[in-house]
Amino acid sequence: MLHKPNHNNRQVQRTRKWIFEALMILIAEQPYHKITVSDIIKRAGIARQTFYRNYKNKDEVMIQYLKDSFTSNSFNMVDTSSKSNIQDIVITVNLNYLLEHRKDLVLIMKIPGIENIFSPKLTEWQNLLLDNYKRILSHENYVLFRYTVKYQLIGYLQVISDWFNNGMPIKAEKLNSILNKLTVPSRLISGGIPNININIKA
Repeated sequence: MLHKPNHNNRQVQRTRKWIFEALMILIAEQPYHKITVSDIIKRAGIARQTFYRNYKNKDEVMIQYLKDSFTSNSFNMVDTSSKSNIQDIVITVNLNYLLEHRKDLVLIMKIPGIENIFSPKLTEWQNLLLDNYKRILSHENYVLFRYTVKYQLIGYLQVISDWFNNGMPIKAEKLNSILNKLTVPSRLISGGIPNININIKA
């Protein structure tokens, strides 16, 4: 399973693995919104207090999954910009790693409203990225960069999600070519701000 908590305690790791696996089994059986913490602890074979020692609610299990997913194993971001040379921010997605965990990812991506669960974490990453440029860019360029980041990341997420969930109907190289073409308008109006490039590493 993809859920790999960073906690050093092996018992905690094992317990969180049981919780995540129980939730994934339940997601395959019934709508996410109908799943309760009671359902999870019953399926995982743990006490209620054990669940709440690790998570506040079932959404936090999903958020932890997302946090663990966006590691150097699956996603890598290289910021090639500097004060004197504004270039691209390249985010590489490791396709092999995603394929290895495809079963879980497909189930999760099909949960109605999943973007609302992940939205706070996505916003956190966006803000971390934006903070790097507050002192580098002029106010006007920073505002443009802020909107460009939000626009591009959401667009990339939608396209890659659709491609992944529909059985990857074209090769990764072709998808990279399409994604590159989609960013052309943003590059044309960027005027001295970094542009985000997503690269699917096959």
